[in-house]
Amino acid sequence: MLANLVRAIVSAVVAVGIGVLLYLDERVLGFVITSLTVGLLVFGLIGLLAGAAFAVRAGLRLFIEPPEVMPAVPADRRQAEQRRAEHLRTEAATSPS
Repeated sequence: MLANLVRAIVSAVVAVGIGVLLYLDERVLGFVITSLTVGLLVFGLIGLLAGAAFAVRAGLRLFIEPPEVMPAVPADRRQAEQRRAEHLRTEAATSPS
C-alpha cells in the first residue's frame, strides 16, 4: 500500500519535472514529446489519486472495524436445547401418571 503511494508520487513528480523542462525549452523535442509528457502527467496524477484513495481506505479500515455478526443462538446451545426437549418428551412419555 505504502509502496503504491510512493510509486504514484514519484511518477507524478517525474512527469511534472519533464513537463517543466519541456515547457522551458519547447524546441527540444517538439510536439510529440510534449504530448507524451502530458500523458505521463495525467497518468501520474491518476496514479497519485488512486494511491491516495487506497491509503485513505486502508486507514479508515484500521479505525472503523465492521461489527461482528453473531448468530442469534449458537449451534451448540441449539443442539443442547433440542436434546433436553427430546429427553423431557421421553421422560413424560415413560413416566406413570
